Amino acid sequence: MIKPVRQNLTILQGSTYDKRFAWKADGAPVDLSGAVLKCQARADVSADETLIDMTVSNGRLQIYDAVGGIFGIYLSAQETAALSFRRAVYDLEVHWASGEAARLMHGVITLDLEVTR
Repeated sequence: MIKPVRQNLTILQGSTYDKRFAWKADGAPVDLSGAVLKCQARADVSADETLIDMTVSNGRLQIYDAVGGIFGIYLSAQETAALSFRRAVYDLEVHWASGEAARLMHGVITLDLEVTR
């Protein structure tokens, strides 16, 4: 069983956000080959509206080294400039071809608002 990591994130509005993570189990990298990553941010857990939808398909999630378990979140400066919330909650899940799924991480996203526009 995977125990999700609590990881709070701060996004600087109007700046590129590029954060990488290494997933390890018992000190060894977890192979992400063939895995699908999904992540959503919402105002709160019960909110219907998705504030940020992140997938490998839309380019907001990246698998940099599948065998090494290295993945990341990437948002362009234009994407972060368009964000308007101050605080959101998120979780990031991995889905395997076998049908198994697990939550890898979760936490709060704080948007640090841009002054220079």
